[in-house]
Amino acid sequence: MKSFFKRILRRVDLELRNFSIEKSENARFFTMLSHHKVNTIFDIGANEGQFGVILRDFGYKGKIISFEPLTEAREELHKISQNDPLWEIAPQAAIGDEDGEIEINIAGNSESSSVLNMLDSHLEAAPSSKYIGKEKVLVRKLDTLSQDFIDDNSVVFLKIDTQGYEEKVMNGAHALMKNIVGLQLEISLVPLYEGHGLLDEMLQNLKEKGFELWGVSSVFSDPDTAQLLQIDATFFRKSLVKNKKTLFKQKTKWDAGQIWRSLLVLIKSIVFYIFDSIVMLENSVSKKNSKKSIVLIRQDAIGDFIIWLDTAKEYRKLNPPDEYEIILVGNELWYDLAKELPHWDKVIPVNFHKFKTISRYRRYILKQIKNLQADIAIQPTYLREFYHGDSLARASGAYRKISSSGDMSNRNWLKKWLANRWHTELIPATIEPLTELERNAEFFSKLIKNNYSPGYTKLETHNFCQIQGFKHDDFYVLSIGAEKKYREWGIDSYTAIAQLIYKHTGWVGIISGVEKDFNLGEKIQSLSGVPLENLAGKTSLSELASLLGKSHLVISNETGTAHISAAVGTPTVCILGGGHFGRFAPYPDLPGQTNYLKPVNHNMPCYNCNWECVYPIKEDEPAQCIQNVSVEAVWKEVEKIIEADVS
Repeated sequence: MKSFFKRILRRVDLELRNFSIEKSENARFFTMLSHHKVNTIFDIGANEGQFGVILRDFGYKGKIISFEPLTEAREELHKISQNDPLWEIAPQAAIGDEDGEIEINIAGNSESSSVLNMLDSHLEAAPSSKYIGKEKVLVRKLDTLSQDFIDDNSVVFLKIDTQGYEEKVMNGAHALMKNIVGLQLEISLVPLYEGHGLLDEMLQNLKEKGFELWGVSSVFSDPDTAQLLQIDATFFRKSLVKNKKTLFKQKTKWDAGQIWRSLLVLIKSIVFYIFDSIVMLENSVSKKNSKKSIVLIRQDAIGDFIIWLDTAKEYRKLNPPDEYEIILVGNELWYDLAKELPHWDKVIPVNFHKFKTISRYRRYILKQIKNLQADIAIQPTYLREFYHGDSLARASGAYRKISSSGDMSNRNWLKKWLANRWHTELIPATIEPLTELERNAEFFSKLIKNNYSPGYTKLETHNFCQIQGFKHDDFYVLSIGAEKKYREWGIDSYTAIAQLIYKHTGWVGIISGVEKDFNLGEKIQSLSGVPLENLAGKTSLSELASLLGKSHLVISNETGTAHISAAVGTPTVCILGGGHFGRFAPYPDLPGQTNYLKPVNHNMPCYNCNWECVYPIKEDEPAQCIQNVSVEAVWKEVEKIIEADVS
């Protein structure tokens, strides 16, 4: 009867899993992981996620961190893991014994791809594994990446399947290897790749590192002779398995720093909580307005604010001014612009540095928010801040306090747990990467329980202040600064593009930026030898918006200026790095709408690094991804804008 059911299941492409450790290699492997209480697995050479799928099929519920350098395989890996919150995909890079770049040979069957050259013995046994191309990728040490994925509670197991490159991977993981409980390696029994280690050598190497062999399973055999060519060998560390007392002492020592930092976070959180609680106990002023009040809380930067305006305007449409008062509590950086917009009745600016560091100022702001006696507080920010936006939502005292569930980028688990308890409603957020436009639309759609399609922000320049005494008719704008120096395109590049624009148009260039950018503007003026007026630090945000709206074109680093310029309808060339690529820019393609933001970038395997650059960053020099954006590439986009403008 049992065999009958097996045959039926196989016919519909299913198979009964045999959990007997005597009959199932997978069951045996899973039992080993369970025995050692493994809760974090590094999957090096994940390919399309086959190993992770097996882990989940056999009931493993811990974290999986997959490493896969090849673009095509990564796409499949993302698809198969996207709905698993404990399955993370590491930044795109090969893993080796140094940080740099490397070229990988792409095999026809994908899974046999390797840094090493393939030998005839491999091709004869598996003709489909023949190399069909190459891909240049970053290579990074596992020690460089691993600390982003583990904490003091992690029990780490390392799986390495890199087609002969396993020893290089281990050589780049000296620090991690000391703390892992076990590992699995794909080991060749005969030469299959140039220069790779064979069974005897690998066994000796791992023995010296303190590991003992626990299990073996077959991987690859010659189809004609049945000779076994490759195995998966599983090892566990003797010292961690047998010397529990030593392990406890080592782990306690290793945890001390983590424990102390967590304690400091706890103490700091408690201090802020008590301070804010005392302020909230103070008497409030009587509410004079009979209207219901809605408080919108945004604490992020200028670019974030501009992109959010697409959905921000909808709150007024849903809540008419004869029934509702809308108050925006936001960053003082963009107060000058926000107060001119018709989407709210009042704007309360907050200096968030002072709000976090000066008790008198914090008390003043908290009392202001409390005295609003808001009915509803809405914090639509995905990257919430515990001491800022979350605290302001709490201070509002609103009977409905609504926020995005957000992520952990600006908070640890303790802060998130506390802050979430201060809200009455948390809007779930998609864990997969989204542009800010799409992220804002997602929040608003779930808030109103109806689909909202995102749109590019549009600003009317007549709302904004004019620059007194400005006389130029034909001009363009160079926005030369950025929050961090490594995100600036650089003096030489801006000088060269200014010379090209003047040569082809005769237009005057206007240099914009904040006060600290003025000297940089002076240098570009001096070097270029063409008409440039330096207004860095001399305009308000409202005046800047008006200036951008009258300009023929704008060339900007990835800053708020680029987003304002696009919003007022001026063609904008944005020099785009890889740190947040795809989050703020490029904008998503929205059919039927004009996208004025034209990004220029140089794609690199390290994109989406969150500005944790793998390349050395020199003082006053752009990051590698910014340096690689050539003057020629920017000029190509500028030339298109000039031609369209003239015609």
